[in-house]
Amino acid sequence: MGPLSSAIAVGCLTALRWLFWFTGALCALLIIKQVLAGDGMLPGLAVAVLAFAVLGWLSGFAAHYIQKAQDS
Repeated sequence: MGPLSSAIAVGCLTALRWLFWFTGALCALLIIKQVLAGDGMLPGLAVAVLAFAVLGWLSGFAAHYIQKAQDS
């Protein structure tokens, strides 16, 4: 992988990490709103929050791996 394509991949993966985390945070706020309103919590939404957190972590790990491979 060349330096330009590596930089683009790292930038996109980093942006994707933040988008996953932001989406997970919005889902967590929705859970809090549902619990406070007395509607109860949707178990699927809790799974989505965990999935978005894991996907965000994996995106950041992949970006770090590509950047580390490019530097060496």
